[in-house]
Amino acid sequence: MSSSNELDFAKFTKEEVTQVFGPGSDSRKAYELSKFDPARYAALKQAAVYSYGLVAESMLPMKSRISKQALEDKRRSDMAKQKDELIEVPPAVCDRLGLQYGTKVTYEQLQKSLGKQPV
Repeated sequence: MSSSNELDFAKFTKEEVTQVFGPGSDSRKAYELSKFDPARYAALKQAAVYSYGLVAESMLPMKSRISKQALEDKRRSDMAKQKDELIEVPPAVCDRLGLQYGTKVTYEQLQKSLGKQPV
């Protein structure tokens, strides 16, 4: 999942995944998706494996498999995003950025507004 063109498999709902890979799914739809939108098909299949356990990992092509370390890193990153509490922007920064007093942003938004790249 290193290419910026790849879809993030964790963004699919279980309903979207089961339509293609779940019990009673439409094999014709799966075939057409694999032919005409292979990136989405691959991401849905990854979601079927890594998010919902509908497909065994051995059914993924080697190039689509994700290492245990990468999965753990993604899990930790997702958990951190969920816990990302809003930070109140100090009044002096609000003045400089033209924000209303009491504005709250995520840490990532604060970094971007200050011209910093998130680590």
